[in-house]
Amino acid sequence: EVLYGDTDSVFVRSGMETEAARSAGPALAADLNRAVAEHVRARWDVASRLELEFEKLYVKLFLPSVRHGGAGARKRYAGLVDGRDDVEFAGMEVVRRDWTTPELGSVFATGAPSAPTKRNVSAIATGTFVKSLSSFFMSTLQGR
Repeated sequence: EVLYGDTDSVFVRSGMETEAARSAGPALAADLNRAVAEHVRARWDVASRLELEFEKLYVKLFLPSVRHGGAGARKRYAGLVDGRDDVEFAGMEVVRRDWTTPELGSVFATGAPSAPTKRNVSAIATGTFVKSLSSFFMSTLQGR
C-alpha cells in the first residue's frame, strides 16, 4: 500500500514483520524498476532513466495529513529507522518556540528530550512527561 509519494520518494506499508520487510525492500525496488522500464519502453519507446532505491525501513512512521485533507503532508514525517535508536524528523518543527510560555517551556524541557530515541519515546507517551504536562495544566487552571 502506497502511503505517500512525490517526485523523489515513495513510502509503502508492507504489512510485513521487520525481518521480512528488510529483505523484501530491495527486491520490491528492483521489481518496480523493471516494471517502470517496461512501461516506459512500451509507451514511449525509450529507455527509462528512473531508478527507485530502497533507502531505509521505518519500523514506526508518522505521516501527518495535510490540513483539511486526507493526504500526507508534503515532505513531513517522523519515523523510527530500523537499526537505529533515534527518531528521524523531516520537515517538522521539533520544538515550537512561537507560542510557548516560559513555564510551559520548562515542562517540555524537563519532560521531553530534544532528540527522542526508541527508549524514551515510549516513556514520554506513557509516563512522566504526560504526568508533568497534566500537572502543569491543572496548576494553571487552578491559578497556581
